[in-house]
Amino acid sequence: MNYIELINQFWQCNNELPIGCNATAVYFYLLKTCNSLGWKRNFKHSDRYIAIQLGISVNTVKTAKNKLKQLGLIDFKTPEKTSRGLNGSTTYTILTLSEFDSVPICDVDSVPAPVPICDVDSVPDTINKLNKTKLNNKELEKENPPTPAIPLDENYYQLQKEKLLSSQKGFERWCMKKKCTRNEMLLYVDDFISQQEVIEKRWNKNEIIVHFENWINKIPHSSQAIQQNQTNQLNTNTFNEPSRPKITL
Repeated sequence: MNYIELINQFWQCNNELPIGCNATAVYFYLLKTCNSLGWKRNFKHSDRYIAIQLGISVNTVKTAKNKLKQLGLIDFKTPEKTSRGLNGSTTYTILTLSEFDSVPICDVDSVPAPVPICDVDSVPDTINKLNKTKLNNKELEKENPPTPAIPLDENYYQLQKEKLLSSQKGFERWCMKKKCTRNEMLLYVDDFISQQEVIEKRWNKNEIIVHFENWINKIPHSSQAIQQNQTNQLNTNTFNEPSRPKITL
């Protein structure tokens, strides 16, 4: 029995029909066990012990070994009676290349269909196939670049502004703190909303109020600063984007 041939045999079958991670783990565990026993033709092993070693359930082990048997990679015989000793263990046989000339494609939960999936006369070239797969993936990435982020539309900024102005008590408190009129405070709001276009954060009502209060505390207490902010906003709207409708209380 040739270890390398068995490994190549497994991946050859996997290239034709994906075997799955659980069945793969069970197969290579059985292969390691058979090797440690000196390549015995038949050896006994408990499904429960396999489940513990691989960190999967007993039912998963049963499903995996059934699939491996249907693929012609192993054969097994279940015990006639349930027992924790060797008499209650499954008897496994690792099948070699000469023991499966054609293997039916089978789904574990469906009726087996006699369709060969492995060509025993061909020699698998795993390295070349892996390199070819990597090249194909790179070509697909070039042909299908990631979709760029869609810019936030006008309705989003309008909604953010409505969230901010919905706090009547907060609006009055901001006016008193900055010692400005309602119209001047609206200029502050417009300036704040316009600056969030770069940040593009989708805040909820409470979040946008907190961020606005932190932002406005850093703004100078002068009408000149307000007018300058308004002028900057108008210039930005003129050259970079269409103006957004104003909201009045």
